[in-house]
Amino acid sequence: MHHLQVRNLHKSFSHKVILDGIDFSILKGQKVALVAQNGSGKTTLLKILMGEIEASDGEVVFHKELRMGYLQQEHSFDPEKTVLDTLFDYSHPLGKLIKAYEILLLDPQHNPAEMQKVLTHIEENNARDYVVKLKTIISKLQLSSLLQQSMGSVSGGEGKRILLAKVLLDEPDFLILDEPTNHLDLEMIERLEKYLKDSQLTLLMVTHDRYFLERVCSRIIELKRGKIFAYKTARYRDFLMHKADREEQDTKQLHQLKQLHKKELARMKKDPRARATKSRKRQESFYDIQADFSDKKKNQQLTMQTLELSVVQRRLGNKMLKITNLCKSFGEKCIIDNFSHDFKKGERI
Repeated sequence: MHHLQVRNLHKSFSHKVILDGIDFSILKGQKVALVAQNGSGKTTLLKILMGEIEASDGEVVFHKELRMGYLQQEHSFDPEKTVLDTLFDYSHPLGKLIKAYEILLLDPQHNPAEMQKVLTHIEENNARDYVVKLKTIISKLQLSSLLQQSMGSVSGGEGKRILLAKVLLDEPDFLILDEPTNHLDLEMIERLEKYLKDSQLTLLMVTHDRYFLERVCSRIIELKRGKIFAYKTARYRDFLMHKADREEQDTKQLHQLKQLHKKELARMKKDPRARATKSRKRQESFYDIQADFSDKKKNQQLTMQTLELSVVQRRLGNKMLKITNLCKSFGEKCIIDNFSHDFKKGERI
């Protein structure tokens, strides 16, 4: 069953072509990675899929009644809202009920009768399993201690975890993630990886983390020069091999086209006086070959400039070691007093 079908999709801004007639589909339960160079149109494609911007042409067809989830790279929060209010500002029908339950739990002087009333509603709506799932997600993403804080006081990493929890709590059937591991530490990345790998949801994910991609996804699609190239693998090494084979075939086709263009050009120049008598069809064919050769040559030059994808080939980011307020004493002799430092990759101290 197809959860998503994209047909002949075009998008241009002024005269710049971003998406040039792309086609791809994603089946139910598939986990697909979208890879591309920065600035190639990945975010534009995701926004078209989510209906945030309109395509110039083509169509996007999702299976009916899919519950969608979308994790953007950047998101603006209301700094005055609490983490709890932000988490439950979503479309799940049980959201208000669970939010009331959470508020009562956080209040040490809550009314027992009111709590019983909420618990009764939870039982009547068969929401017990959802409460367990909610507790699991909040706990695994280490948000329990943040629920009463304002969004303006959380860090970048905490904000990303709140976004993740918010998306996952909505129980989507189809999840779109744009750089989900940005701002997450290694422990959080591994927890997210396990959750996505074990889940039955359908996934389209943009990531530059090679290892995360390989462990979660089952296939790769590449966006390059406005076109989509599909690969039946999620192993980065295999992807590079198939990519190199495709580009080698492109080079051969360009060489063949170059020879044909050269031959036709010689014919056109052979007898200028007879050019007017040549058939219009022959002339049109030559100009088509000339335009095709020019386009393919330009595309190959772009390919040679950016042959390697900027996929991160390591699991660790720039932060190698974080020390916060480290103290050490022997008796009354203080050796280290509140030492803090973030050791970055490549640093020599």
